[in-house]
Formats: sequence, C-alpha cells, structure tokens
Amino acid sequence: EADARLPVGPPDLPLSQEEVDARLRGSEDLVAFRAAEGSQRRKAATAASPGRRRRSVAMAVLGIEAAAGDSACRMSTLQRGYQAWQDFAEFAARRFGNAVRLWFAMDPEENMKIGEMQFARACDEIGFRGSVGLLWQYLDRDRSGHVTISEIDASCARLLAEFQVFMKENFSGSAAEAMRVLDDNRSNRVQKPEFVAGLRKLGFAGPAPHIFSLLSRSLVGAVTVKDFAFLETWKPPSYLFVPADEGALHSIRAALVRYHGSLLQAWFKELDREKHMRASWQDFQRMCAKLADMAPADSDGRLPNTERQAAAAWRALDPACSGWIMLRSLDPASHKTLAAIKRWVDQHHGGLVARALRCVSSSRSEAQQLADYTFGQPTVVVAGTASTAQVSKGAMKTYLRAQVGMPKEDVDLFFAGMDFRSDQIVCESDIKFLERWDLLWEEWSCSEEGGGAETSDISSAMVPRRVMGRLRSTEVVGEPTS
Repeated sequence: EADARLPVGPPDLPLSQEEVDARLRGSEDLVAFRAAEGSQRRKAATAASPGRRRRSVAMAVLGIEAAAGDSACRMSTLQRGYQAWQDFAEFAARRFGNAVRLWFAMDPEENMKIGEMQFARACDEIGFRGSVGLLWQYLDRDRSGHVTISEIDASCARLLAEFQVFMKENFSGSAAEAMRVLDDNRSNRVQKPEFVAGLRKLGFAGPAPHIFSLLSRSLVGAVTVKDFAFLETWKPPSYLFVPADEGALHSIRAALVRYHGSLLQAWFKELDREKHMRASWQDFQRMCAKLADMAPADSDGRLPNTERQAAAAWRALDPACSGWIMLRSLDPASHKTLAAIKRWVDQHHGGLVARALRCVSSSRSEAQQLADYTFGQPTVVVAGTASTAQVSKGAMKTYLRAQVGMPKEDVDLFFAGMDFRSDQIVCESDIKFLERWDLLWEEWSCSEEGGGAETSDISSAMVPRRVMGRLRSTEVVGEPTS
C-alpha cells in the first residue's frame, strides 16, 4: 500500500539502485510509523477511563472549563501536547527512573537525536500508550524534524553538559581516562561511593550523586566506560554549559532599541517574524550575528561576537534552558501591553479580532465615522464576499484608553511597537496573531518555573511540581459588556 503511493519515473528513465533503495527505506519508515500509530490507538482504547481521568487532570492544571464531551475542542494544541507529554513523563518515571535511561532506550545507537519515524517506533517498543502524534508536535516545536535529550528534559541535559565540560577539563574529554582515574579498585566499573568521592577530590561542585544516577543505565549501582562514551561526541547547545551574562543582554537590548526604536518592534522584526509569540535559540543566534555586523564603533563592546557569548546572553533570558523565550523575557512592559489587549479580545469578543475592531467602529458616532471616510480611513472595507475589519488608529487609541482602561503610555507603546501596514489604519491582519497566542498556557508555564530541578529525577524534573486549580487572569477594567 505504501509502495503504491510512491512516484514512478517515466519508462525511459529507469531508477538507479540507490533510488530504489531510498524509496524502499521510505516505504519501510512509513509502514513502521503507521503500524506504531495503530498500535498506540489500540492500546489507548484499552485504557479509556485512565485517559479521561488524565485529560481532566490536565484541564484542571491548565485552568480550562469545558462541558463534558467538549474538552478536546476547548484545549489548544499546546495544551493537548502538554497532556501527552505529561502522560509520557509519568510513564517514563515509572519505567526508567530518569530521562537519560529513557533516552538511551529510544536512542540505542547514541546519535543524540531522534527523527519522527524512529521516535514513533521507539514509543511503541517501550510500551508508551499515549498520543504519539501530539507528543511529537509538542517536543518538536522548532519543526527541525528531530528531538534531542534537551527537549525531553532540559534539566538533565544541562547537568550532562556541565559534566561534559568537567570531563574535557580533567580527563581531556576521554571516557577511558575518566574511568582510569575514578576506578580505584580497577574493576572496570565505578560504584557510586567511588564516583562521588573521585569527583569531589577533583573539585567537581555539581550534584555528583545525581550525575551518577543519570549515567548509570544498568540499575546495578555502577557505571562503565560505555556509559561515559557518548559524552566524547555529543554536541549540546552552547547555552547548556555557559553562565548567564546579564551585561551582554543589557547591551543587546540597548542595541535593539537603537536600531528599531522599541523592543516590541525588534521582537517582531528580528526574533518572531511569524508572530508565534515565542522565539528559539536559533532565532536569537541569527539576531546576535546581525547585531554584531551592525554594531557602531562607539558601542560598549559587550555585544556578543561568538556563539559562546551569544549563549551567555541567551542563558540570562532562558535560565531553565528550554531553548525558547517569550516576549515577557525580553521586554516585560511590551508583554503586559499586548496581554491586556489579548484579554480584552478574549473576554469580551470571543477571541475574535474582527469582532473587537467592529465593536470599536460601532462605538463611534456617525459624524466620527463620516470623518474617517473623509480622510480616507474607512472603518470596514468589503472585499468580495469576505469583510476585513479595520479602524482608524485614532479611534483605536481612544477606545483602548477610554473603554478598556489602558494607560496612555501602554497605548503609545503598542502603536509605536507594532508594524502596521498603514500609517492611519489598524487592520484585522495587523493583530490577527492575538487569536492564536495561547496566553493562558504561557501564564501557566511561567508560573511553573523555579528551582529544584537540578537534584530531581525525571518524576519531578519532567512533571510539574504542583497542580494549580485555576490560573488567575487579570481582569480588563472598564470594558462594557453590552
């Protein structure tokens, strides 16, 4: 069935042996992936009741209200992905104990990254019964086509990266040398007391017992040279093993304001061009390289010029080493302003930007609307069968201040920071991104950040440390409900 879907070349252009082999491998991957998905569906069907209970717990954690039978459609992609990830974390904690053992059960060849097909097969082989598709979407949010151990558990990846640096400094990065130094009794295996004492003697300041539990895959209380070997070739992201540099981050912010006028303008032009309301480490790297090329001669000299320097600035933005940042990390004031407008759209207009703009339009008198047309600023333009809502900037500013209750400085920040298509008009497309911004998820995920991850196993590092009955959402004052 999979072979029948493959494109076939013209009769006069026979396929080479390499092309035939490549297509066969593609067919095998497709069949394996579908088989894994089918297996997951069958297994999930046998555990329907626990699944419903997990969904209820996840919705309670995220503060979502939904009628029975309507929960799936009320949860966003991120929220449903989180639910799948929570199921995966709980399963992994029971089955493997920590994230490193889980990882090498899924990546036995120690490539330190897993593609989508391999991930689906591995989930089936280890017995995970959750939604593999949603889990993959949640983990592979950068759409790279593969996941790494840092996306599975950033805290464990950070500890391994720091230990890798220690190995390079003390053992020349060699697993065999590390084993020779730490193996006091020459048994070709290092017990936990030997491991901890040896690292302490060499000045290792990290959580040595926890490092041991991460490296010990066999559950027999010892590590061998094979358990160290992957650290010789693993190339983790630079931000996992560098300290934060607040000074470099301050210089970056100053340069962005200098070049773009505001951090909000810089966010959308340099970091988040698609307006997903998050930016990745790769986006940040590209921005730092661009800033380094644009830096004037009179700059303070703190702008990052190397990947390591950029990673240190990133670490100041992303202390949890998640690989992602949100607008609130770069500029809390801009986040506060956009969040207030987002809540106004959600709470009073069903989350629809067009409805919110038409509300602004309808609040204006006939004389004001006539003035808009006179100055070439139509409130609603109809193109074909679809109407696109838009309103003059003056009307929008007045409404946000008088009806929504936003301070003048916040309104000014919004209009100075957004890249509107017109100098006089706010179009629906200009702020359409507010509809897909999952602010509820963002508020919850930020509330979960905190200490304690460095000494926890997978059961506490991957699973939230507390369950919140409901997220508190700041009320938008002054907005009429009629």
